[in-house]
Amino acid sequence: MKRLIMQNYSKIKIIWLLILFCTQYLYMFHYIADTDFFLIKYFPLTGIAVFAIQFWCCKDWYKKKYLWLGGLICLSYLITIFVNYQYNLLSNCKNLYWLFLYFFLYYSYDIGQEKEEYKKGLYIFNNVIIIINLICSVLSLMFFITAFGIRIWSDQGSYVYGYLFVSGRLYGITDSVTSAVRVSVISIALSMVNCKLYDCTKKWKKLYIGNVIISIIFLVATATRAATLTFAIFLFMYIFGKHYANSREIFRRRFGQAFFRAMIVMGCWLSILFALRPVIGWVPDLGNRVFDLGEITIKESEKKREVTLEKTEVDDEVGTLRNLMNSDSIMELYGRRGTWWTVLRDNWLFGIGAANEKTYLEKYFGVADKRMSLQMHTFTNMMVFAGISGFVLYMIYIVCITAWSIKKLLQGKWNDSKEVGLIYLSLLLSLTVYTSTMYSNSFMSIFYWLFAGCTIRFIEDGKCDEN
Repeated sequence: MKRLIMQNYSKIKIIWLLILFCTQYLYMFHYIADTDFFLIKYFPLTGIAVFAIQFWCCKDWYKKKYLWLGGLICLSYLITIFVNYQYNLLSNCKNLYWLFLYFFLYYSYDIGQEKEEYKKGLYIFNNVIIIINLICSVLSLMFFITAFGIRIWSDQGSYVYGYLFVSGRLYGITDSVTSAVRVSVISIALSMVNCKLYDCTKKWKKLYIGNVIISIIFLVATATRAATLTFAIFLFMYIFGKHYANSREIFRRRFGQAFFRAMIVMGCWLSILFALRPVIGWVPDLGNRVFDLGEITIKESEKKREVTLEKTEVDDEVGTLRNLMNSDSIMELYGRRGTWWTVLRDNWLFGIGAANEKTYLEKYFGVADKRMSLQMHTFTNMMVFAGISGFVLYMIYIVCITAWSIKKLLQGKWNDSKEVGLIYLSLLLSLTVYTSTMYSNSFMSIFYWLFAGCTIRFIEDGKCDEN
């Protein structure tokens, strides 16, 4: 029995990863898909069995570099749960389960697998992500081209699909445009990984190039600040790291040249963002005139369902910059910072627990609306949810991975494995601008810890390839 499991261990892990990702991805279609379906809702619990297989078959899984720091982060959050035991105890324990499971399963994803086995698994996983993103991005852009939107108001909340005239922004076919654009940014990096690491056919290379182009257009059309910042950070880190590692100049000149080139590339990205503004305004305007579809508003309640079609003219100032610089949205962000500081100030040591956000907002302010959300980025979330204790451990973990990676990247000759490790490191650091990477049952948690583990493994492989 054990021999049979060991022979199929790589397949078990990648199949479980793919099914888990798909179940989590379905939550972005919450209004359409039945996410309360038993298999979707409870499938992540099967991770216990996968972890048990890893524990049974791979005696040295705990030797993964810096794995012990992840254990300390989990222990710190356990203390946070005990400190806040009177609030949402079960929900906080669930958050601890997600943190423990995704970290110990996918930070150590490569343990127990031969080099070709885990590379093949990642190749399949990367292609699935790229294809899913490409399909969703193309379908979303069809809404943009036709300037067609759907707004749904129900007891479950408010949802926007397609193009929204009021904000001049593409929301696409999912319930969460921010999550959809996250996948687009990640798919760009994974396309780079596949081109570097594997012998791809011309058809696959064309698919990867098409995915990069479509993803960038989708990113610009959605006008999401977090995604724009993430992609800019990713480009800067990757270009800076590659040129710095390959340069043989003295430190000052090497640093200056790498920094200058990275700034140029990041500036080109921001220039594209600004240059596409006229197109962003022109495309839906033309689509509105040609297709004349308008905007459907659906209001649902337990008693009745009302559907109306609105003919709204596209504003001349719609598009990327209007949404990115929207004063109401910016004020909302500042409001979150003030709220975050008020709660953190009184709970600075161990935090409040990730499941207690609404409880503490009602406790401090008597109300818990969107403007008063505590969630901004991974760093700030760690501080308020796990306190300074959890935040310090997390920072030590990030600094250790980054410092170790830089040290190894600068040693020996440059090769494809090292470059792939740098891509994963750049992606890992850029994803810290998001909120759902630590204590949530989401595909972003899977990505985050998987990329952290891949950073370590591929840089180690790069060192071995030299020998």
